[in-house]
Amino acid sequence: LIEATLRQEETQFRKTLQNGLKLLDEATAGMQPGDTLAGETAFKLYDTFGFPYDLTEDALRAQDFHVDRAGFDAAMAEQKRAARAAWKGSGAKASDDLWFDIAEESGSTEFIGYAADVGEGEVVALVKDGGRVKSAAAGDSVAIIVNQTPFYGESGGQVGDTGTISTDGGLRAAVSETSKQLGRIFVHHAVVETGAIKVGDAVKLQIDVARRAQIRANHSATHLLHEALRQRLGTHVAQKGSLVAPERL
Repeated sequence: LIEATLRQEETQFRKTLQNGLKLLDEATAGMQPGDTLAGETAFKLYDTFGFPYDLTEDALRAQDFHVDRAGFDAAMAEQKRAARAAWKGSGAKASDDLWFDIAEESGSTEFIGYAADVGEGEVVALVKDGGRVKSAAAGDSVAIIVNQTPFYGESGGQVGDTGTISTDGGLRAAVSETSKQLGRIFVHHAVVETGAIKVGDAVKLQIDVARRAQIRANHSATHLLHEALRQRLGTHVAQKGSLVAPERL
């Protein structure tokens, strides 16, 4: 599992590096030694294409280019401000600010569920009764956020995964639902059955494989049904947000 995870992360990093360097070459075309890359450009590479600021700085240093760090930080702050404003404008609860805090501190959750049914991750946040907590014990209902997960978060009509989160130290938490906040934070809604969990713990995540297989089958059936209706009734037929659950579609 560890080797597979490392290979996946290495492949993804190489892809990010190759794409980022290509875009960086395009952005610096025409620049002369000693010139400074605009902070907004560096932020676009980071925000849109996942190219870290440190890599941008390192890549340009060899060519005697500089990066406007103040401009990068300003663009980052503006993006966060705009995201919060848009979220509040959508009618979201004020308490949902905590998801922005988690996202700003820990970044987006990496979803590894397309390649694996089990994974390992680090607990980056716990939410209980609408507020952040440092730990949870047996009997507690708690939302668990980790840095990476094989659990699919409910979106587009497809329900989220269920399963277990555990540690070698005796933790077992039953995950009854997985949702997504802000479109990028995967939240595992669980009840701690045994042991305890705290922020910073290394945990093992295991989805309910049989349930995932049923959902996958119904997901495929939804697309097949949609295509059949388009062929029968016409291309105006559209499928959006259809419920996809293990027992029905």
